[in-house]
Amino acid sequence: MPYCPICGAVVRRGMTYCSECNPKSSYAIVTCNACLGTGIDALGNRCLGCKGKGQVKVINPPHKCKSCNGTGINLYGGPHTLCRGTGWMYGHSL
Repeated sequence: MPYCPICGAVVRRGMTYCSECNPKSSYAIVTCNACLGTGIDALGNRCLGCKGKGQVKVINPPHKCKSCNGTGINLYGGPHTLCRGTGWMYGHSL
């Protein structure tokens, strides 16, 4: 059974990537900038940007959030609302 080389998910016969990670897809899987891929925030809690998974799904091509400078954190230390705490424009947790 084939597996996606990026996320390890099972892929359909004849495919190299899963539908989420396909480079020709309109979405890309990237490391969460808020937790730097650990899934844990600076306070030791589950990252709100990626829901603790360390990766987020963004629209291709990925662009860092210009408002928070890609940190995913607002001025008060909470998740930035424009990028939903991911640090990426149009980012969504997996």
